[in-house]
Amino acid sequence: MAATGTLVVTKAAVPPDSNGRDRGVTKITLAWTSDASGNVNTNPFAGLVGFLHQLKIVPGTGGTVPTASYGVKLVDVDTLDLLSGAGLAQSATVPLLIVFQNGLLLDGSTTLDLIITAAGNAKTGTVTLWIR
Repeated sequence: MAATGTLVVTKAAVPPDSNGRDRGVTKITLAWTSDASGNVNTNPFAGLVGFLHQLKIVPGTGGTVPTASYGVKLVDVDTLDLLSGAGLAQSATVPLLIVFQNGLLLDGSTTLDLIITAAGNAKTGTVTLWIR
């Protein structure tokens, strides 16, 4: 299946705290743009190691605001939604923070895919993951 929409993955270490201690946290930003059908999928990425502790969904702004009730899934190779449906029916204007109480283990071999549905043509947003 051909990729739909675009996904840009950016990784960055979270800066040390005010005392210079390494926080050991990596911030992964997934910037997406939907295709003409309003979707983003089949843009897999891999190599994440650690525990996923937080995930934030932020819709685009201005003329790229997604359609209300658009859907967000973060799926593994078995199409299991790691968000357990919490990313479905998103607001077009209000961000959502999901906290994984004990962290979700990512062992580096897992390939993930961000799935966006019904966002509208050429709409944008970001999904940010914090992994320790």
